Amino acid sequence: MMRGKTIRQFLIDGQADGRWATELSNWTGKAYKIPRTYVN
Repeated sequence: MMRGKTIRQFLIDGQADGRWATELSNWTGKAYKIPRTYVN
């Protein structure tokens, strides 16, 4: 039996090609997507 999960994505800059913060339901961690142009 497959059970669904909820993934919440927050667009930090308000743009899909910018920075993201992602949360998975029933998991305490967070994942971030940051384009290389934002990293020095």
